[in-house]
Amino acid sequence: MANRHEVELFSKVRFAAAHSFNEASLSPEENWAKYGKCSKVHGHNFEAIIGLRGKFDPQTGMLINFFDVEKVLQEMITDPLDYCHLEKEIAFFRGNIPTTENIARYLFKNLENKFGPDVELFRVEVFESFELGAIYERNEHGQ
Repeated sequence: MANRHEVELFSKVRFAAAHSFNEASLSPEENWAKYGKCSKVHGHNFEAIIGLRGKFDPQTGMLINFFDVEKVLQEMITDPLDYCHLEKEIAFFRGNIPTTENIARYLFKNLENKFGPDVELFRVEVFESFELGAIYERNEHGQ
């Protein structure tokens, strides 16, 4: 954390979604050779952990009300992604293979600036299983 008056908080959200790894320029056999069984449609119960930071309000003791965070996550993650087929229903994944890394990047880009001017989204972690996940975070240049 940058200084002693700054706080970081995390919120977790779950969604179930289907996807497959396929490049349009490759045949089904070539996609199988490159991506194996992930080239077939399959699903995961994803878990996303959102990291926020900023200066907390000494009067309320909060950086942001968790109810407000929950509302954003419902609108931006749960409603559009739960029980969807990612590359068929989400435009971003028609041009980007829906890897866990790209899902984390997609969530970060869509959640940026959704929590107000005093709250910085700095990290999104996405887990496709207990053992496998990806982290997308703001770099030192603010990107």
